[in-house]
Amino acid sequence: MVLYQCQNCGYVSDYAVTVCPKCGSKNIKKFSGKEEKLIKKSRKTNYLHMKLTRFLVKIKKYAENGVKENLDPACVKIFKEVEHNCYESYQKIVAELQTHMKGKKWG
Repeated sequence: MVLYQCQNCGYVSDYAVTVCPKCGSKNIKKFSGKEEKLIKKSRKTNYLHMKLTRFLVKIKKYAENGVKENLDPACVKIFKEVEHNCYESYQKIVAELQTHMKGKKWG
């Protein structure tokens, strides 16, 4: 598979295009083999990051419910730690995805 990218808006296409479907620019670049491999790996890791965020949101909600139950201090402590760790992990993933987008490793 050969990838093409609009040099105007950054749209990446998996098929040959002469006009960008997003912005209409004709300034299209064909990726080299090395660039293409990086885009494909980035797509996979970006997908995995996004899947992880979905789970982190769910786990954080379970932890919040555990805190609300307030069974005993030990349970509440665990739930609060899980809640905090999910929040921190989520924020790290968001920051990493921003880095990928700025570095044109989105694809």
